[in-house]
Amino acid sequence: MSRASSESRGALEATDDLARDETASRIRYRVLGWACLLAIITYLHRAGFSAIAPDLLKQLQLDDRALARIFHPSSGGRFISSSR
Repeated sequence: MSRASSESRGALEATDDLARDETASRIRYRVLGWACLLAIITYLHRAGFSAIAPDLLKQLQLDDRALARIFHPSSGGRFISSSR
């Protein structure tokens, strides 16, 4: 194998490594972006519900504990299904 071909092979491998690193970074930034978007949506959701909580207590005649079950994401479905 000649020296020129081994150098070009090394340059190609370095280019492949760089492309892989750029792709991995792009994926990491995309995941980070989705996580930030989810955090913003969750914050707005909680802020909205906390703003209407007093009205919900009155209109639906709920106590604080029942309202907390509705607002908790994992128990909201249980509350709705058990209230029938």
